[in-house]
Amino acid sequence: MRALVFPPAHDWTMLRVATLEAERAGFDGVLVGDHVWMLGRPRLEALSTVGALAAITTRISLGLGVLSPSFRAPAVTARAIATLYEVSGGRLRAGVGAGADEAEHQRADIPFGSPGDRLRQMERTIRAIKDACSDVPIVIGASGDRALALVARYADEWNCGATYLDRIDDRVRRVSALTAHLETPVLRTVNMPIQLGASQDDAFARRHNLHLALHGDVEAMIRRLREIRGLGFDGVWLGAQAPGAFERALELLPRIKELPYARKKTDACTRPGMTAEEVVRSTLALTSSGDADAINDCFALELIEQNAAGFSGWARMGPVRDVQIRSLGTRGGRYDIGATWIFERDPGGAWGFPQAGQFFTVGLEGERLRIFELATGIGKFPR
Repeated sequence: MRALVFPPAHDWTMLRVATLEAERAGFDGVLVGDHVWMLGRPRLEALSTVGALAAITTRISLGLGVLSPSFRAPAVTARAIATLYEVSGGRLRAGVGAGADEAEHQRADIPFGSPGDRLRQMERTIRAIKDACSDVPIVIGASGDRALALVARYADEWNCGATYLDRIDDRVRRVSALTAHLETPVLRTVNMPIQLGASQDDAFARRHNLHLALHGDVEAMIRRLREIRGLGFDGVWLGAQAPGAFERALELLPRIKELPYARKKTDACTRPGMTAEEVVRSTLALTSSGDADAINDCFALELIEQNAAGFSGWARMGPVRDVQIRSLGTRGGRYDIGATWIFERDPGGAWGFPQAGQFFTVGLEGERLRIFELATGIGKFPR
């Protein structure tokens, strides 16, 4: 199961230290919320903060969790997202919500608008982002019925916020129905605050369903996350900004990574009767996605375990500038493929060259794309 974290962010020094520790520990991503004030305290501005984090990190995904579209004009947001995607080497995930905190808007003297107004602004913002930077993954962090229709239309990932934890079963069924026709499944994540003590704000605790968040010791929290995984979620956003919560997130991380997926994200990516070209394209789409968990879900795990520098290794070494892939022939319905990975920089920091090569045999097993043979090399390969 994927694990992303909201690290402590009361000031830049605290956030910088926690983010570097999150990258070192192996979190899949760090998240930055978009608030002017929260719990009575001013917050770091989201977009400029992500730019600063991009400058001090090298591997970890950077997520906006999530933008309030009413804070900025869509075109301004879109240009900022495109810039951050380039500056981060493609590590940005653009989270967009509906901006549901009326009191924050009033304090910042920003028009709040009706629910319909905010949803229309959210859709305009998403469209502007897609026009400005079509490669950036879109994460929609809103779970009302009309918002979920936008998930089916635009999203690469849906995040269920804590305010919907009391209706999470219904929201999952709704998303499943709306996205069943999609060839590429929408990733599902859930926002789960780590609650180690009583909340200082009862109204905030009720609104964010903190009684349904992560409580107790590590074992109790893992039991709760197993329940979440069982609903079909691919990952969790850990809210770790309260005192002691980030340290608990670090304790939880290895246990979360051991939780298997409740569903296979790649089932809809292949079908019987694929041509050699379609198999190659499907393989390329997966291996260049940078999603190690999706790759491991799809391919033969025992082969990856035998070759630690295989697909999951490359997926974590990006950014990848190019993948040159070619078909080397067919054998009994299976396809021999050669690939040369061209990284933006030396991925290992010590190899002295930014290339890696793979030779593998793929084929269909039922409706799943599987790797049957895999060999990996490191060096300078013909271009």
